Amino acid sequence: MPVLKIDNLHHKIKNNYVLQNISIELQDDKIACILGPSGCGKTTLLRLISGLEKTQKGKIFIKDKLVSSPTKHIKTEERNIGFLFQDFALFPHLTVEKNLKFAIKNHKNAEKDIGDILKLIKLPNALKKYPHELSGGEQQRVALARSIISKPQLLLLDEPFSNLDLSLKEEIRDDTLHLLQKFNISVIIVTHDPFEA
Repeated sequence: MPVLKIDNLHHKIKNNYVLQNISIELQDDKIACILGPSGCGKTTLLRLISGLEKTQKGKIFIKDKLVSSPTKHIKTEERNIGFLFQDFALFPHLTVEKNLKFAIKNHKNAEKDIGDILKLIKLPNALKKYPHELSGGEQQRVALARSIISKPQLLLLDEPFSNLDLSLKEEIRDDTLHLLQKFNISVIIVTHDPFEA
């Protein structure tokens, strides 16, 4: 069963089509990459999948459930989707621990889940640090951990490595791939970088 199915999606911004005739199926535990130049509609597509934008024409299904159409709109928080933005979007006033706790639905195992994921992202001593005390690569790892720790059915990554310097990109990219495979999460990643794709 596909985790995501998009059927004949169209979207206009200011009377200009940014998306036309988009149909996609993504199977469970697969990673799909959407490659294209800046401004071609990649982020708009992710915003429609996540529910941050309303569908104008077409349908979006998550696990065979209709979540978006011109007449139906399931709220973002009810879609069980993780989203990693280009700028990481960590809460600056919260520690790493509290940033991660914010995403956890089942607080019963929160301490263990947080400890486990911090080991996996190679930041076991970052629990009480604030985002400004972390490097760009460390912030990216925490943001990824936060998007995974909620155990989403689908993870959307919007240019997740573009703000990292070249020396970090390859290492973070490899770590991210291993982490996603370990958690068996279906992923859509958008990028303008063919090498990254």
